[in-house]
Parts: sequence; structure tokens; C-alpha cells
Amino acid sequence: MRGRRGTRRPVGGDRHLRQPSARKRRPPHQAGPCGLQRDRAADRAGLIMRSTEEALKSVPDSYREGSFGLGAGKLRTVFRIVLPSAIPGILAGVILAIGRIVGETAALIYTAGTVAKVPSSVFGSGRTLAVHMYNLSSEGLYMNQAYATAVVLLVLVVLINTISGMIAKRITKS
Repeated sequence: MRGRRGTRRPVGGDRHLRQPSARKRRPPHQAGPCGLQRDRAADRAGLIMRSTEEALKSVPDSYREGSFGLGAGKLRTVFRIVLPSAIPGILAGVILAIGRIVGETAALIYTAGTVAKVPSSVFGSGRTLAVHMYNLSSEGLYMNQAYATAVVLLVLVVLINTISGMIAKRITKS
């Protein structure tokens, strides 16, 4: 195959000569809370998948056999018998993953930044409550504010646990 000036080109064109398109990426300290939490959640997806797998395995086989014996199909057995029985274990794994995401302060300090202002957008740089509490307590001058931040963080975790417990009860009732 001939190129413009009569030189031979490989059959695949000049793809091997082109540089890969480099997306404009923000430095890690400007990743923003949205991108960072997405990355933390992706890191914890393995934990959630493993706990979901264990919760599904913990459902007794007699439940499945009884459902099949009564004439239910595979899909109906999964959605009506297996999943409602496994919901508490699945939610426990999700809650544990959320707790680990919230609690990993050291990684957040170096990746999310420690800008002490409200971000102008979802992708703007800011700090999480755990990083804010660490910064206040490490300075030693603002201990009351650090304790207040700890209380807010604790209330949020308890609130998330309570709401997920209520959802689990509502799902298992029906």
C-alpha cells in the first residue's frame, strides 16, 4: 500500500505512529470529592462482592429445593426466596464497606487534598469530615471543633446504619 509520497505504509495504516490520546487529568490533590469517593468505592467493590457471595451461599439449599418442588422457576426462586434471605448479609457487607471508605483518613489526605472551603462544584477540591477532624486535632488549638466534627461523623454513621437496618426490615417483611 502506498502513502502520499510513494513510500510504503504498513497495512494497518499509521496507527502505530500516533500518540495515544492523553486525556487532561487532574492531579491527585485536585481529584475532588466525587472522583475520590468513586475511586474508594471501586477499591471496596471486592469486599462488597465477596460478602454478597457469602450471603448468597449461606441461604440453605432446602429453601431452593422447596421452591423448585412447588413449581417455581429459577428466576422466581432467586428473587422471591434466595435474595430476601440473603439481604441482611448483603447489607452488612455494604455497611462495612461504607465504614471503611469513611474511615480511611490517611489515603484521603494525600489524594483529596485539604482545602478548607466548600467546593464550588461536585468535582471541586475539598476535604472529608475525617480529614477535617484530623487537621483540627493535629494543630491542637481547635480541639472543641475537632470533637464537634467527630460527633457529626458519628451521627452520620449511626444514621446510615439505622436507615439501612430499616430498609432491610422492610425488604424482609414483604
